[in-house]
Amino acid sequence: QLTASNDDAVFQLETGGGKTAIIAKLNDRPTINIAHRNMLIEQISQTLTNVGVYHKIIGNSQIEKRCQLYQRNHNMVIEENNVYVGTIQSIAARYKTGRLNLDTSLPYQIIIDECHHVADGNMWAKLGEIFPKARFIGATATPCRLDGQGLHKDCGGLFDQLVQAEQLKDNGTLWLIANGYLAEYEAYCPPIVKMNLKQPKSLNADFTKKELENWAGRLVRNVKGDIVKHYRKLADNKTAIIFCPSIDTADQISQIFKRNGYVSSYIASSLSFVENMRRVDAFRRGEIKVLCNVEVATEGFDLPSAECLVILRPTASFVLHKQMIGRVMRPKTDEQKAIIIDHVGNITRHGLPDDQVQWTLRGTPANKHNPTAPCSECDFIHN
Repeated sequence: QLTASNDDAVFQLETGGGKTAIIAKLNDRPTINIAHRNMLIEQISQTLTNVGVYHKIIGNSQIEKRCQLYQRNHNMVIEENNVYVGTIQSIAARYKTGRLNLDTSLPYQIIIDECHHVADGNMWAKLGEIFPKARFIGATATPCRLDGQGLHKDCGGLFDQLVQAEQLKDNGTLWLIANGYLAEYEAYCPPIVKMNLKQPKSLNADFTKKELENWAGRLVRNVKGDIVKHYRKLADNKTAIIFCPSIDTADQISQIFKRNGYVSSYIASSLSFVENMRRVDAFRRGEIKVLCNVEVATEGFDLPSAECLVILRPTASFVLHKQMIGRVMRPKTDEQKAIIIDHVGNITRHGLPDDQVQWTLRGTPANKHNPTAPCSECDFIHN
């Protein structure tokens, strides 16, 4: 469907369904692959290297060095093929200062990873001005902006068409679980301190940074012991990623786990890319057991070693909820189930991982989830 026409299109595929592999397959012509985080750029670059597609990096010196080192270690053959991988920030900045060094009038194929960030007037939308003859292909598990706005051109986006595999249209997550591409899961929702967060006035808008930071202090004061207790009870010694509402909370929760005998750390935008990746690499090797995260490894970032997800970050956005859940759904060794411990009620608000969702490019998806309720004895979530 993607290669049969020249329409600007989004392809939707659940986390773990092979999105990055499809992106690599599409790189058989002059292409610019773009994402918004260095971690995603590295993933795309490594996948292209693994399948033998030479490419140049458009990013800061740190990400360029990491990607070039991976290419050298895998004996990448240098060739002139007009394939690039870069961050949107670097591309926009270099274009503005005349340092992009690309013929922007060429009919490039531009692939946008995690394209649900595209919106009218933001730096993503300006790609249409920079590359007027380009064809745009978006890739995401959640083809809707975090604030509920659509990705269609009628809504200020860049795209005309939504593409889905036929067998995944009805319920992609359920199909991928049934066929072994995603893990089965157990979800728990322990009781926690009352949040007192007001539902945003705008549909699907999220809680503000200030609201989350104010609530985060109360979270740590009241339930820090319960977080470790439930992890020990439900997922003891499993590798866990924890989504936190603030950087201070991530640091504090990490220290709490350390004091309870677990090797723990955190990643956040306040740390350098090199330091974040050092900690992520240690987590992937199993040297760090518990990794706290503040909106760094939320979207599209592969953490196949994660066996447990602990949610301490409430969200009013269905899309952000789906992205967070996706970090732990990859298949486990020995067919272990993914363990989800939701301390903030996101599942009761937005639904279980394998609920049916009807995606659209024109706004909020029709979510078909049933009401949920935790067991009063064991906290297991039932619909």
